[in-house]
Amino acid sequence: APQDRLRYMFTQEELSKVLGDLGYGIGATTRWWHELFSSLDVDGDGLVSLQDTYDALVLQLPPLPDSEPLDVFFDAPGQKTGDGGSR
Repeated sequence: APQDRLRYMFTQEELSKVLGDLGYGIGATTRWWHELFSSLDVDGDGLVSLQDTYDALVLQLPPLPDSEPLDVFFDAPGQKTGDGGSR
């Protein structure tokens, strides 16, 4: 039922399996999947809900207290990259 889909929450393993079955993240490392999951788990409860996904995609949220923002894969435009170039 539609109500059940709205309330469903994915664990990290379920999310990576579902997305992988759809062809997303082929060859990605475990760390990459973890960072993807963490970026979608906005409330930090260890599960990804529809609300988490909406918040992650639509809202510009401040970092959680006592946490460093993660910039693991991409550099900001104009910032030096790890190889000495710039973007």
